Amino acid sequence: MALAVSLILGAAWLAIRAFKGKVGEIKDGYGFLDSNMRRITVVVGCGAFFVLVFWLFGYFVAIIAGYMMAQLAFGVRDKLKLISGALIMAIAMQWLFMGVMRLNDPRGVLIDMRPYTNLISGE
Repeated sequence: MALAVSLILGAAWLAIRAFKGKVGEIKDGYGFLDSNMRRITVVVGCGAFFVLVFWLFGYFVAIIAGYMMAQLAFGVRDKLKLISGALIMAIAMQWLFMGVMRLNDPRGVLIDMRPYTNLISGE
């Protein structure tokens, strides 16, 4: 419920800013404005890579790998940003989905990370 309310409030805030004209300039190369088939293929590949890593290693490792791949697809090359961003996102998502929302955390085929990630989700 808190997630749903937060999303609605955030969307309302963005809509109000847009209607008031408080929007920034869009930078060259932002998002998919200057997209090409290579970039689209890489982003779709990130999703396929996420599914493969999820199956092999579980959710936590898949978030780390998928987030890093997505950052690389959009040009992030700073290793500190790649690793720290992925770890922060993985911890936050593990806590939210497995800890707060109590979703099932399936084990990976190769490695079961649940004994370690249960510390994050409070199991």
